Amino acid sequence: MPTLLFSEIQELTRQQTSLRSKYYQLNELLQRVCNSFSEDYNTSFTGLFSQLNAVCQANKIDKRDIDFARRRIRLVLRGEMLPDEQTFARDCGHLSHFIAQLYHTKVPSNLAHLYVPEKRETQKIEAIYLKKRAIVEQINKDNFVCSTVDGDEWTVVPNERTSKTFKILETGMTVNLIDTKVSDGKYEPRLIIFEPDFLIDVSQLAGCMMHYGNHPFNYLLKMFEPVSTKIFFLLGNLANQFVDDIVNSKKSEQKQIYLDACKKNFRDFALQYLVLSSETNTDFFEDTKRHFANIYKIVHQNFGSRHVNIKLDEIILEPSFICEALGLRGRYDIMSSDRLSLIELKSGKAEEFYSKPVKPKKDNLMQMTLYAEMLHYNFLIPRDKIKSYLLYSKYPVIYEERNSAEAVAEIMFLRNRIVKMLQAIRKGNFSKYLPYIREDVINENKINDKLYNNFLKPRLSEITTPLKEMKGVLKDYFCEYLTFLVREQFMSKTSDMREGGSRGFARVWNADFTTKILTGDILYDLKIKETKGNDSVENIVFQIPAYDDDFIPNFRSGEIVQVYQRNKNEDNVLNKQLIRAHIVNLRTDEIELALTFPQRNSEVFPADALYAIEHDYTDSSFNTAFRGLFQLLRTEKSRQELLLGLRKPETNPNIRLKGEYGEQMNSIVLQVMQAKDYFLLVGPPGTGKTSVALKNITEEFVATSPDGQALLLMAYTNRAVDEICGMLDGINANYIRIGNEHACAPEFRKRLLSKRVEKCDRRQDAARIIQTTDIYVGTVLSISGKPELFELKSIGCAVIDEASQILEPFIVGLLSVQNSRGKVCIPKFILIGDHKQLPAVVVQSEKNTKVEMDSLQQIGLNNLRNSFFQRLSILQQKYDWRGVTALLNKQGRMHPEISKFVSNVFYEGRLEEVPCPHQKENLNLNKTQSQTERFIAETRMGFVNVSPPEIVENVKVNTNEAKVVAKLLKSLINLYERNGEEIYTPKQVGIIVPFRNQIRAVRNELRKEEVPDYEDITIDTVECFQGSQRDFIFFSTTISRRYQLDTLSNVQTSGDVIIDRKLNVAITRARKQMFIVGNEQLLSDNQIYRNLIGNCRKIKMEVDEIAIN
Repeated sequence: MPTLLFSEIQELTRQQTSLRSKYYQLNELLQRVCNSFSEDYNTSFTGLFSQLNAVCQANKIDKRDIDFARRRIRLVLRGEMLPDEQTFARDCGHLSHFIAQLYHTKVPSNLAHLYVPEKRETQKIEAIYLKKRAIVEQINKDNFVCSTVDGDEWTVVPNERTSKTFKILETGMTVNLIDTKVSDGKYEPRLIIFEPDFLIDVSQLAGCMMHYGNHPFNYLLKMFEPVSTKIFFLLGNLANQFVDDIVNSKKSEQKQIYLDACKKNFRDFALQYLVLSSETNTDFFEDTKRHFANIYKIVHQNFGSRHVNIKLDEIILEPSFICEALGLRGRYDIMSSDRLSLIELKSGKAEEFYSKPVKPKKDNLMQMTLYAEMLHYNFLIPRDKIKSYLLYSKYPVIYEERNSAEAVAEIMFLRNRIVKMLQAIRKGNFSKYLPYIREDVINENKINDKLYNNFLKPRLSEITTPLKEMKGVLKDYFCEYLTFLVREQFMSKTSDMREGGSRGFARVWNADFTTKILTGDILYDLKIKETKGNDSVENIVFQIPAYDDDFIPNFRSGEIVQVYQRNKNEDNVLNKQLIRAHIVNLRTDEIELALTFPQRNSEVFPADALYAIEHDYTDSSFNTAFRGLFQLLRTEKSRQELLLGLRKPETNPNIRLKGEYGEQMNSIVLQVMQAKDYFLLVGPPGTGKTSVALKNITEEFVATSPDGQALLLMAYTNRAVDEICGMLDGINANYIRIGNEHACAPEFRKRLLSKRVEKCDRRQDAARIIQTTDIYVGTVLSISGKPELFELKSIGCAVIDEASQILEPFIVGLLSVQNSRGKVCIPKFILIGDHKQLPAVVVQSEKNTKVEMDSLQQIGLNNLRNSFFQRLSILQQKYDWRGVTALLNKQGRMHPEISKFVSNVFYEGRLEEVPCPHQKENLNLNKTQSQTERFIAETRMGFVNVSPPEIVENVKVNTNEAKVVAKLLKSLINLYERNGEEIYTPKQVGIIVPFRNQIRAVRNELRKEEVPDYEDITIDTVECFQGSQRDFIFFSTTISRRYQLDTLSNVQTSGDVIIDRKLNVAITRARKQMFIVGNEQLLSDNQIYRNLIGNCRKIKMEVDEIAIN
């Protein structure tokens, strides 16, 4: 291993490329080395700074030299330092020396001369530091020693505000030291922030300041709290809708604004409104009228007063901010465009005396205080210049109050306690907390009043009791998966340490601009082309400039993003105001965004400004998983035993079919209908999981189910849900889709619940639509977020497609849901999937997700990254449970010469052809004019051997392969046209690459080869091709380094069979012809690829010459 690493460094020193490119590769190499040595550490890192520190400590290495190199790399990539060859050689020497120390070997002679130890620089001491990132190295009785991100060593002393935080500090923690004063060589910060890249939402944090105390367990219990429809939730949402519409509307008719707002809100929350009782409904709408009148009056009278002084045309609605300094993020209700005035709306009660408001609630006040603090640290606005108001629309009353520095320290200490608690859970210590998750511990203030005893304590008990009562395998399962989810969330929010990983949200502010460009994670220098909307800006179309050829945007339609003004290189997500949006449409030269919150104020988007778009992040999927995991504890024992695999699933052999579906499908549909608890349908590629199997199951259910009993059809991705909708349209089914308009294909939007109820003037009209519709469709996440559906409809069965791509906690919670009558809402479920295709994406390494507990291995849980579908499949094979699983083995996609390898190697030879016409026909391509055309004319499954480029600036780009793919495709088009076989269209072709950087390289070569409609050809990673098919597939393996073989594959073992799930999906996208392009010598180091190449017809093809093997 070290020999290969030294060779890479030597090659870097010889490369004739830009120094910035070489520094990027040096950074990738350092990251890879740290990943390799920290893979087994029972911890997570917020970035290379903390990871490198941990590796050096674990291996007893003086980090000074390699940390100098890390800092210089960071400065170069951020454009803050101009490097020279001598400095680069020195940093190569540091990395070589570091590698030699890790592997206990010597640096090769051709690199040894590059190593020059760094001299300790004299630290420049300032009077005060606004923010400094550091790692805690040593904790003493009265102080602690830390290493700063700049390589300095600080001795930090606590004061009255930080003394409590000092007591819970641990070595190895990453911290931000805020407003640090220097005196006599000692550093005294105003605040200490634990793990600042782990952003906590301000409203969530303030919500943990409860009447009975500020214990971090409040945060934990809220993670588990089930979603339920509350009057105050609906009223709060509607009040916010009132504010948005009153501010944005230029109408003078109050009644119409009120009605329009109510209709919008009902459309978006129809199910929640429908579960309200009629009595509550009457009182609720009387309340809404009062709140609307109060808000309207305040907006039009108080906002413009001398005291508040906010003009309507200068308001920004729902701006978002990220404050890495404090480890917070937040979304404000209302802000003035100069950022000096904030207004937060509250529809609930203030602190009252004899029903009269006397002061704001503490948690509301702390929320506003933190919002002001975020503006102070992000924009350096003096605290006394920021005016923050709390508007209680119930009364109405506006409060302007400020909190003390001690109060800020108190809530930031609570944040640190929460982060410390989550850190302990990540380390697997949740079971140690369990004895202390009690009402008396959480009640820190020892409250004993009516409010606590009659309302708050019972609500606490609803969460703490199931936690206290769990035992045995249920307890082991819960604790293991909770640890897994907390780790996964931490890494998703902070840093993704996988090779080539880019999922950590903190990359948005930690990654340098060069890296963002290379990974395609920023669109910059955007200009407004068009704005859309009636009274306000609702959609914006930006013009995308012509970037360099190697830039590949890593964005997709439907994705949530954040947009901000970027007129200078220094502008970024931390010092600019953020507006959240969805991508509506993305093309080469323009992108259209739908704003999450429309804006009346045109100053938010000046026409002459430049803009940037970056990725956004939401905790919604993790929130669903945490709640789902807890829901398993609350469900009935029989369902727990079924889901855990502690009881055998039952069947009813007396059931008979009503429909006729053909020989194979008759047998499968009959078994599905006879299953009482669940059924597993294994669907290898091309076997018609949706178009045939799901269609037949749906038809049989509709024909046999009792009146009023509904069928629930779900999938993991919205694209798969689109396919289900297409199938349902094909059989003229009456269905409702649950989900977001931006994530739904345009042709199915009319089926969305929000569209179906859009014209309903009465609640009864919407209820009638629900009552007369018995098929509901959506993603697992969208259905999980609508528990009201189970109160309104009796579900007879749920079918989950793509089940092998969904992690257990995202499914078991949904399958554990009980309605208000205590009945399990989904009595029977069908899982359709194939665990030999791509699994769920998991950030943690496979080693860190492996399960060691015997109790969990007994129920088939060997690795937490495996799907629920895979675990039930393991149990079925282990106990030979009959009648609950079937295999679809008739595939109608691939020609036999393509499917043969996959069938024999991955499916034990069990796949058969339908056969469809294209599976029986020969290649009638006799008119050839070159060796390349003859190769194409005679090949169904081909391998093209290509030498790697001599100079590689980016190991995720292979220009030689890109050129070969383009030449192959152009030859294929010419060959087919000459033989009159068929007319070429871009939708017939798919080009698969392992790295997004290769996409632009291939597309550029297609342009040079003048391939028709080349921009409409899908070029993407294999993950994005799953579920689709093309007549012709080209797979550019791209890799040029031995270590990249691991990223090319996704390997699992099934018995004695080794399965590469990525390769399985790549090959099985092709209907008629499949061409794999790569370097034979390199790929042959992998056993499966060596076998594959041996089963392909081969050609040796260079950029300028061709030779047949």
